[in-house]
Amino acid sequence: MKSIVTDKSLEKPFPKLMKSVETGTIILFEYSGKGTVVGNHSDDNMVGYISTTWSMKKFTDFDGAVLLSND
Repeated sequence: MKSIVTDKSLEKPFPKLMKSVETGTIILFEYSGKGTVVGNHSDDNMVGYISTTWSMKKFTDFDGAVLLSND
């Protein structure tokens, strides 16, 4: 039996985009705990909502893209 595991998932430094594992909300984190909602598919927190008390254990690094506009 042969097993090869390649793990390239290194934690990115702040500032960074992270995604809620519960709701899918995308947050732009300035530092641990402080961030602004930049993408939301639920009614929990609207885009632009800022918090300094996000629970970091509920987020994972987001590798996608977020496009912001004034539409």
